[in-house]
Amino acid sequence: MNELEKFYRIFKWVEDIDTPEGRKRLQESIEKMSKAINHPGIQEILVRKEKITIIDICSGKGIGFVALAKAILQRHDVGIEVIAVDLRQSALEKAEEYAEKELGIKVKTFAYDVTRLWELGISADIGLLFGFSTPHFNPYDMVRVVAGMASILGSKGAFIVEEGDRIYSIYQRIGYKDVYAEYADEDHVVLSIDSGRDPLKGVNRRLIMDLITGDRVLSEVRLWDIAGVASILWCFFSHVDFIKYRHPYSGLLVAWGPRGINPMQYTRYPEIVSEQNR
Repeated sequence: MNELEKFYRIFKWVEDIDTPEGRKRLQESIEKMSKAINHPGIQEILVRKEKITIIDICSGKGIGFVALAKAILQRHDVGIEVIAVDLRQSALEKAEEYAEKELGIKVKTFAYDVTRLWELGISADIGLLFGFSTPHFNPYDMVRVVAGMASILGSKGAFIVEEGDRIYSIYQRIGYKDVYAEYADEDHVVLSIDSGRDPLKGVNRRLIMDLITGDRVLSEVRLWDIAGVASILWCFFSHVDFIKYRHPYSGLLVAWGPRGINPMQYTRYPEIVSEQNR
């Protein structure tokens, strides 16, 4: 079991469509995606193509791509292909199941590191990073993720990223506490505990621990804000826009018009985070 599998076994994230909570999240996600596909950067793709390829990175069990595909099919008569990439093989197996059940299609899956996306030799029309997944990536890895995505979207693709302003919602409103109760019920009590900060990588280390089962995993977390992610998107895409949710501090970033920058330039990390500086 890799560290990400272990993290999501402990950290209770709603992603099972078969549960009432998962079904509710799916319906809410379809509403969000319905707004996204109305954006000019996405509409330009949908009106000129008969078949759309979606690539969902950090896909988990597939709520993101299922919601996006359903939103598209409600309004456009197009074929849909889906590529899902995640490090969790168990989640990808569920994604395959949900794709057949909800969309009637077979999804192509890759258990792969999305910071090296260009190595897969694939192409797509619309990229998706959904579920507020950016905290998994330090700034250098985020550059690699966006560079890789831009390269596989060709010259006319678009990238949708769900993001929130954690600088405001966490740092300014509640503070990043030494110990924080993430989840609790009769069977699980999950805490995240401060384990230090790496200023060169720009991440906090948190020990995620279930007090009932004793399961634990040490995780690195980057608390992004909207502008921070948007600025990296802008380096690799000519256009970046934001579709806000009801609350103005979260929503969907839409980036389109890849600049054509070769992602191989980011194969190696810069010296500041090389082994001798860690």
